[in-house]
Amino acid sequence: MMRGTVFLLLAVSSCSAVAAEDHTCASGSIIAKVFMDAKCEHEDAFLSGEAQRQVNSRKTGVCQFNEWQYGCYVKYGCYDDGFHADYFKGRDCKMPVHADWPPMCRPYVIPWSKCTLHLFKEGQSYYTIFERKKEQGLVTV
Repeated sequence: MMRGTVFLLLAVSSCSAVAAEDHTCASGSIIAKVFMDAKCEHEDAFLSGEAQRQVNSRKTGVCQFNEWQYGCYVKYGCYDDGFHADYFKGRDCKMPVHADWPPMCRPYVIPWSKCTLHLFKEGQSYYTIFERKKEQGLVTV
């Protein structure tokens, strides 16, 4: 089993149950867990720790250059259905990428409280669960 930094779909920021208009997430309001099984019953403590560090370090609600993902720009945000990563061509994040862009620049959603499969470019797959901390309250803007 390959162990490494969980970076593709877990490079996100912390979120809250309530989203602002720009979908900014409250700091420290999400728990990221990584599992090696499809039922999300066997948590990998090391990878969960790596994922949580990445979750805590990302900004949401702002357009930012995604330096390790083929030159596209990304805007992360909290929505009612989960954590979103939307990818764009320009630094103003107004023109979404086309379907012919590399897979690592395609938008995705990590649903709240659901075991979700993530495939990584090395061929390794992980399952993740993003839980919202209810006690965190409203988002910051």
